[in-house]
Amino acid sequence: DVWSSGCAYVYERDRGGPNAWGEVKMIFDDDADTIASPMVVDQVSFDQGGQSRSFVFYGDEDGVLYMRNIDDSRGVAWEADLASPITGPPLVRTDYVVVATTDGVIWKLAGSNAELIQRYPEEGTVEGGLVGSLASADGVIYARTDDGRVLLIEEETMTLRCEVAMGAAQAVTDPLLAEGRWFIGTATTAVFSFEAGTCSSGGGIPAFQVDVPIDYSAPVADGIMWNAADGLLLAIDLSDGQLPFTPSNLEATVTSPPVVAGDYVLVGATRSGRHELVGVDRSTGLPAWRFPLDLPL
Repeated sequence: DVWSSGCAYVYERDRGGPNAWGEVKMIFDDDADTIASPMVVDQVSFDQGGQSRSFVFYGDEDGVLYMRNIDDSRGVAWEADLASPITGPPLVRTDYVVVATTDGVIWKLAGSNAELIQRYPEEGTVEGGLVGSLASADGVIYARTDDGRVLLIEEETMTLRCEVAMGAAQAVTDPLLAEGRWFIGTATTAVFSFEAGTCSSGGGIPAFQVDVPIDYSAPVADGIMWNAADGLLLAIDLSDGQLPFTPSNLEATVTSPPVVAGDYVLVGATRSGRHELVGVDRSTGLPAWRFPLDLPL
């Protein structure tokens, strides 16, 4: 996780006792206060002696992307000056990484040395810039623009396949891929649904109405999408668009995207000035426990 100090902390479940979350280690750079959004990627090999190693990717305020060994003794493996802040975690492949920057460029960089392989667009930038995390499946990259559109990019050629512009229903969450479709939360309190790899709703349910603005991108587990919205955690059954549970009132301000971990959905929250990690039981949709935190997630 990422604290306001700019450090990345690694936690492990059942460390220190059953159902406890114990700190494994803290990862930081000598200039840690410049780190923006550390991104942990485990067991990736980029032809460095044929060995698999664990890396952290992070960007600084000046738009430099770093790949650092989690083993601090090895330090930074490489850095790439992209001249604009990184929007989110990179897509990591066997021999390259793909990362987006806020000025509106998607970069494909060699994993071994960060040399440029391709970029989208080939020249210039995407109008409106890019925000949030990239998603990908079956050779297609999904990227969200700051003016609420979603672009589908051919990963092999880094060319545009199609784009979705929904007018007033601007995209406000990162694209989510599940059940052969992709989903996007919008400013009009609806989650829109499209056939994977296309900009068409196809034969599925085109939209799920949730009545409150979606705050964060939602995870999916066992066909259920978990949405954080206005202090609520809403479960949506993707097969029929219905809510299997009454929306869970967290009685707090949500401060992080929901994450599915085993039998629980975890979400950061702030309640009466106190910060906490809330565990919601996936079988009931109700908060099962609250873990106090010193700083917000």
